[in-house]
Amino acid sequence: VYHCPHGWDDGCDCRKPKPGMLYQAQRDFHLNLSHTYFLGDDDRDGEAALAAGCPFEKVTETRPLSSIVIPLIKTIKK
Repeated sequence: VYHCPHGWDDGCDCRKPKPGMLYQAQRDFHLNLSHTYFLGDDDRDGEAALAAGCPFEKVTETRPLSSIVIPLIKTIKK
């Protein structure tokens, strides 16, 4: 889990919609961001995903996390 400890006006690269946290995860885990789904519940999450080149899925009250994750897990090749 990554989080931004900075305030809105601090000018950091990690507060969404900037993609800094995604780039940090890419470095830490050697991720291919074009194959790394980013799930979020806010438009800023989608903007960060777009900036980093990640597929984005929005979680909502009518589209809960499980309805997104279970189909994605089923696509993983063994």
